[in-house]
Amino acid sequence: MVTSLAPVFILAAQFPGGSSADLARSIETATGKPVVVLAIDYERYKPFEYDPANLNELVRAVRGATGLWQAPGEQHAFHPGTIPRKFIQVHPVGPGGFASGFLAAARGFEVKDGRLTWRAKSSEAVKLDSVGLIPLPKRMSCHWTHAEYWLSASVANMPEREFAEYVAKAAGARLIAGKDSYKLEFDPNEFRNRARRTFTEYGKPDELRKLHPTDRSSYDLALAGLNLMTAAQLTEAFETPQSSVRIPLATAHRGVVEARLRAFLESAQEMQRAAADDNPRLQPVPNVDTIRSVDLREPVFLIFQASFRAQLEVGTRGEFGRPGPRIRI
Repeated sequence: MVTSLAPVFILAAQFPGGSSADLARSIETATGKPVVVLAIDYERYKPFEYDPANLNELVRAVRGATGLWQAPGEQHAFHPGTIPRKFIQVHPVGPGGFASGFLAAARGFEVKDGRLTWRAKSSEAVKLDSVGLIPLPKRMSCHWTHAEYWLSASVANMPEREFAEYVAKAAGARLIAGKDSYKLEFDPNEFRNRARRTFTEYGKPDELRKLHPTDRSSYDLALAGLNLMTAAQLTEAFETPQSSVRIPLATAHRGVVEARLRAFLESAQEMQRAAADDNPRLQPVPNVDTIRSVDLREPVFLIFQASFRAQLEVGTRGEFGRPGPRIRI
């Protein structure tokens, strides 16, 4: 007896190309499930096919075609995998520019009995620092590190709490639900992961080789601080845009410390030579002597700012080997 097997056909969905809002509508239409997409810059994605019945294949197709990541879990919550670069003051990572092409959408929302329907049009998005414009019964707000993300969604009759959870997952935030509000709060571990990707994406080896030694040492020092800080220290460092944290550096990080001192000493010597060429009677630049006086036997601290600017705090030795003032480099 011969048994014939009928061929199995996979019905692929076709994304015709377009914006993050277009992508959200395409996936929601194909899967029948709510979709939230966060973006940093306005982009037009190229067409691609995906299998709406297989989450892993769908995620793989979206990642390969758009660069977007899926948040942990089974929700269709997508994000760029990096952090906005507007507030990063370290070359070549930042600062990033303003996103252009989005139209702030404060319309098209339907809320009934605590459920939201919103299918963002092609160029519509809500900046997360204005997410409170979505007229949910409980007003949403976000931590300042999430403010530069742009939110698009395609959801129908979605409970407000579930929508807030999707947005929090996409933003890499902890959702704090109050009596009358939802707050997207800072999540240090997710922030660290996305910040690392940001530094890796924009700090390609070819770009790093082009940097002045002082800029390269700033990049390395910021990345070292990002990896070194505990979750509590990260939370303290990014509490506000003006925050900073002071971290002791162990001898294991002596390499990045010495590279920093060497880069700034070379820079100071360059300035000294340039000054002497212009006026031979000028005295040596004080920075040269100051940097040479650094005593690494004294405790070394990293000062890490919310702008990702990092400095070393080191001890010095003065005349006759006496302890000198502590300085920042």
